[in-house]
Amino acid sequence: FARSGAEGETGVLTYEVGAWSPDDDTADDDSDDDTVEPTLLTGEISYSGEGDLTGRPVYLLLWRNWLPQPADWEATYMTTVPETGFPFAYEWDLDEAEVDAGDYYLMAFADAAAADGFFNAAVDPVHAPYLPTTITAAQTNEANLTLVQPGE
Repeated sequence: FARSGAEGETGVLTYEVGAWSPDDDTADDDSDDDTVEPTLLTGEISYSGEGDLTGRPVYLLLWRNWLPQPADWEATYMTTVPETGFPFAYEWDLDEAEVDAGDYYLMAFADAAAADGFFNAAVDPVHAPYLPTTITAAQTNEANLTLVQPGE
């Protein structure tokens, strides 16, 4: 090739063409593009009560403090009681919810009655006390929950 503007200076460029192959995703190579595992909270939600909650929402909330302010949670996840009822599995993607790794308190409740507010302690089955839960980044963290009727 000739460099533009340079009198009489030339250079040689060599290159090698190789077939493309995807990365093998091993941690011991120089071209590693391993994907980071998601940070998940998973488990099973059970219910010790008698009422039918099929189709009703179940909320999971994470707080940093033991005695939280009512609307001061870090993140909320909502799932629905399936037609098969309890127990059922849940999976909460904490990366998507922008939850940092660390220690939290986990609370869960089923919204048993429509139009009675977000959480009604008199009617909504709840998992209490709040569970201390450690969230580790890029891992699947497990927390099984049992909802109980108010007053139990």
